[in-house]
Amino acid sequence: MVVLTNKKRQQGVVLAISLIMLLLLTLIGITGMQVTGLEEKMAGNYRDQSLAFQSAESALRAGEKRIEQLRNNGRGSIQSFCNGTAGLFYRQGVTGCTGCVTPACPTPKANNLATWTDNNTSVEYATGSTLVASQPRYFISYTSQIPDVDLDRKPNYVFMITARGTGGRDSSEVVLRSYYGGKSQFQP
Repeated sequence: MVVLTNKKRQQGVVLAISLIMLLLLTLIGITGMQVTGLEEKMAGNYRDQSLAFQSAESALRAGEKRIEQLRNNGRGSIQSFCNGTAGLFYRQGVTGCTGCVTPACPTPKANNLATWTDNNTSVEYATGSTLVASQPRYFISYTSQIPDVDLDRKPNYVFMITARGTGGRDSSEVVLRSYYGGKSQFQP
């Protein structure tokens, strides 16, 4: 039979190594939980940003439809952008419209929160979605009239549509701007 002679020297080493390994495993577990929490926050923010983008894009499409409705319903007068109609504006310095009333002339600033809360400045597009914090809004500015190179003498009108959408929170917002135009039945 073999007798161990180093018994007294090895008694505390196993306990110390076990505690160090337990401490390392605990640190790895805590780090893993923090990374998972961060990934969940990133996924939530991405979802909010995606909802805001989709919301703003739907408001852009609503603005395009409104221009088409004005054009196709026989009410296609550029003067409708001068009479203070909510959400319709006429950019100063553009020829073709005379006598614009003061609220209609200056195009609103997209980075001003009051632009998006005032019902006379922007138009709410009710999507019916309960996923967004607030419904998207848009406004349209008549920007220019481009002479036509064809001989039919119908000018090309250009409009700037600016839209704002929010995600699940009002703090996640997207502002989009597009230009829409072409030959139309608009009358100066």
